[in-house]
Amino acid sequence: MAAAIRVLYVDDERSHLSLTKLYLEKSGDFEVATALSAQEAIQLLKKENFDAIISDYLMPPGMDGIQFLIEVRTHFGLIPFIFFTGRGKEEVVIQVLNAGADFYLQKGGEPGAMFADLSHNIRTAVLRKRAVDALRESEERYRNVVEDQTDFISRFLPGGTHLFVNDAYCRYFNKKREEIIGHKYIPRLHPDDRKMVAQQIASLTPEHPVVNIDQRIIMPDDSIHWQQWTDRAIFDPNGRVIEYQSVGRDITEQKEIENEMVYHEHELIQFSNSLDIATKKLNVLYGITRHDINNQLTVILGYLEMLECKVQDPSLDEYFKTLANAAQNITSMIQFTREYEEIGINPPVWQDCRTLIDDAAKQVPLGQVMVKNDIPDGMAIYAEPLIVKVCYNLMDNAVRYGGKISTIRFSEEESEGDLIIVCEDDGHGVVAEDKDRIFERGFGKNTGPGLALSRDILSITGITITETGEPGKGARFEMTVPKGAWRIKVNDT
Repeated sequence: MAAAIRVLYVDDERSHLSLTKLYLEKSGDFEVATALSAQEAIQLLKKENFDAIISDYLMPPGMDGIQFLIEVRTHFGLIPFIFFTGRGKEEVVIQVLNAGADFYLQKGGEPGAMFADLSHNIRTAVLRKRAVDALRESEERYRNVVEDQTDFISRFLPGGTHLFVNDAYCRYFNKKREEIIGHKYIPRLHPDDRKMVAQQIASLTPEHPVVNIDQRIIMPDDSIHWQQWTDRAIFDPNGRVIEYQSVGRDITEQKEIENEMVYHEHELIQFSNSLDIATKKLNVLYGITRHDINNQLTVILGYLEMLECKVQDPSLDEYFKTLANAAQNITSMIQFTREYEEIGINPPVWQDCRTLIDDAAKQVPLGQVMVKNDIPDGMAIYAEPLIVKVCYNLMDNAVRYGGKISTIRFSEEESEGDLIIVCEDDGHGVVAEDKDRIFERGFGKNTGPGLALSRDILSITGITITETGEPGKGARFEMTVPKGAWRIKVNDT
């Protein structure tokens, strides 16, 4: 239920005060306070808030109705003020309305109709005042929002005369508001942008009234700044532009960053092209060098074998074996450089884990060893295409150096959003002091290059590998695939 309208009624006749209070409060819409003089009413106004004032015209000497109205307007604002008096002369009506009264109502006639008119006038005046207050508050809020904006806001006529600018606009152009509003103020556009801006503004229609424009302006100190404006044309019912509203901001720093990025992008492209050419030349050189070294190694191994057959001296067997091992190590190193050179040549792709393991297993000389692939269908990881070599190396090392091994098993588990792919066997395992060193190139029984290569292949997409098995119970390699680099596709049923 709406709160009652609080009314202050001032009249020097007690009977009128009582009767009017009785009629108005009967509906429940009004709450009436009374005063026998303007002076008494002023004291009440100082203590309480009222929505409307009803006053007689003629009151005791000292302050009549007109003087009371002037006092109210001076000290208490625009409270709705209604004259309710027995005087009905035209000059009195004109006088009170000119003084700022909201309504004038003459006493007399049928009471029901008279008080119905009075109630209507009070409601109308109060509602009008509340509407004005609400509009003023809304405008104040809007103005505060506009003035608090760091963006530049302006409204101007088609001829360029400004109707409004906010503080941010004035600060940016170092102008006072009165220097802009009511005047034609057009910032200096860069000569190269004038035609473009004019075309964009001219393109606005009632169907497409808004355009975004990036433009350069020349500041008073002749420096060039970039601005971004959203311009809206406002049309009358006949489709004629009557006003423009613009919201803008300085984007000089953003443009400088963009230009810097373009510059560095060109630099990066040039560097990439140069690196590409250099890489291709190096690959050709490495290929030729590997080919020549392999040819020479073939000659050395051939003559070494012939020499060993001709010289039947057991004391030289160790020397021949050392030479053969050295030559074989050189061959392994060359093979490693060939494989390592391929890492990163092709971009990473999504690959099905189960298929990778099955394909790698076909290439490994497993003998009697069984491979159990428990990776679910549809599980894929984002990895270097050479990851198949990782699966191959893990199985090949297990078969070669795992001892009495019967099974190699691949499985998966999830940990805090990461995927862990496990490769484990039932062989001898890896002793504790070697768990980290096995990933170093050149460590152990030819296992170093393969596992070092595997680690580097996996690291391309952030995958890590560790050995976590228990010595004597088999090796266990865990490959951790970070969140976002793995997914699983559920087959539709």
